[in-house]
Amino acid sequence: MLKFLIRRLSLAVLVLFVVASITFFGLHLRGDPVAEALSQTGAPQSEIDRVKKELGLDRPLPIQYLSFLGNTVTGEFGSSIFYGQKSADLIMERMPYTVMLALAAVAITILISFPLGIASCIWRDTWVDRACGAFAAIGQSVPSFVVGPLLILVFAVSLGCCRCRGPIRTPA
Repeated sequence: MLKFLIRRLSLAVLVLFVVASITFFGLHLRGDPVAEALSQTGAPQSEIDRVKKELGLDRPLPIQYLSFLGNTVTGEFGSSIFYGQKSADLIMERMPYTVMLALAAVAITILISFPLGIASCIWRDTWVDRACGAFAAIGQSVPSFVVGPLLILVFAVSLGCCRCRGPIRTPA
């Protein structure tokens, strides 16, 4: 059991390393992300240079990468350019809502999957079993980027489980 756990944890660390590397190099694939973003707003070159120095993007790419990995391991994600706050603070501010959505997803899964599994077991090799299997296959094939926004619409917007308090109203 311990050997299995160590193997799984090692694999998780490897996956996190690969995802972090793809993220870093993906941002730099098209060139300088800061220059590209700020030049679209009409910022002068002096402002672009100041932001690059402030973010440490004026250093060589391997140094930036090692700094990125070190900051990722320590949980220092820097500051949000859009909000002007530390990214960790923004993440922690939104964490309760993320946890609520995750718990809602687990509750819905349990409330649907247990009865379907029992029905599939009771009426084995019948149309009920096949229908439950088809429903399960459809449920597994729906990507999380579709289910996530749907849960947000249902729980956060329609049911008012967060600060937005109620359905979205469009102006007349």
